[in-house]
Amino acid sequence: MREEKNRPFSPKDLGKDELSAKAVHWKEKEGFKLLQTALAKHVAHPPGKIDKSTNRFKIIPEMVPEFIVPDLTDFKLKPYISYRSESVKQDKITAKKLFHLCYADKVKEIKEQKARSQAEETQLQNEDPKVK
Repeated sequence: MREEKNRPFSPKDLGKDELSAKAVHWKEKEGFKLLQTALAKHVAHPPGKIDKSTNRFKIIPEMVPEFIVPDLTDFKLKPYISYRSESVKQDKITAKKLFHLCYADKVKEIKEQKARSQAEETQLQNEDPKVK
């Protein structure tokens, strides 16, 4: 099956016929070894690869699993919602409603700032005709 015994097992070693743990009976001749190779496919892959030139395992940082867990120290959430609680009826959120909820106030502030700056410029121009 494998040419070198020092090389680790990989799914390429199985060949065309797929081997699964269901298809292998452990009492067959060399069945246990086949079962181990079949189960090896269901193990998480290592976070790296074997460098062919040096024949050593090299860790690839992008392959290392990263778990991002939020801090829930002050988070107060009930473990479940009672079936006796009232159901909340809410209209569908349209793009217009979403815009008004998120950005309408910001747009109004920007318009007011522009209006103020234009009013200040006109006052300065009226006071001093040399300033343009």
